[in-house]
Amino acid sequence: MKQPYKKLLGILAALFVCGSVNATPINPFPATYGVDDGSELFSPTDSVALTVEFFDFQEILTPDAGGATFGFYYASNPDNLITILDESDFSASSASPSSTALVDFATGVVLDQDSTTIQSLFTPLEENIGFFLTISDFTVYTESVLNALALDMVATFPSLIIPSTYLLGFGSVNESGTPITLALEIVSGITGVSVPAPGALLLIIIGMLLLQTRMISPNRNMRRAA
Repeated sequence: MKQPYKKLLGILAALFVCGSVNATPINPFPATYGVDDGSELFSPTDSVALTVEFFDFQEILTPDAGGATFGFYYASNPDNLITILDESDFSASSASPSSTALVDFATGVVLDQDSTTIQSLFTPLEENIGFFLTISDFTVYTESVLNALALDMVATFPSLIIPSTYLLGFGSVNESGTPITLALEIVSGITGVSVPAPGALLLIIIGMLLLQTRMISPNRNMRRAA
């Protein structure tokens, strides 16, 4: 019984080391936004949330094709992605900014404030939400478990000035392995939900396995003595 537990502990320890790798952007405005608090899911604090896109890397890569798609999903159904800002919305850092939207969680409507048109319709649910960013066929989620290799690719900076406001920094790495910022999204009307980090969960599991091996060893020694 001892060898399988050692092997499993080794695998979990290796996963813990790999899980410490992340591709999150650095805080571009440390005087205005606090350090990354690690939030992966959020709870709407009001019936309406305001979203403003500050930076979109896709607009630099393909200016004629538009920007990335930013939106949210309910935690129980991450496959149902609800668009807040699409590729036709240009960030505040562009020459023609048009990147403000309102999400009405009471009526299930996302309103494009720049064109005063409905961007999306959804069924309101009483549960936490996550956010996503899609560039071409590549999607990054605030929940690291949904990302490739379960990497943490989104930094969540709480505002030091405006309550219930976050700067979401979506990141990735280039071919040389250097972290890059894909987009910066400002969302008001949400609060971060504390969840154990993947590394913390692995440490808990390792601790439980170690405890179980210690419980097995005395029992086995007692049987031998008998």
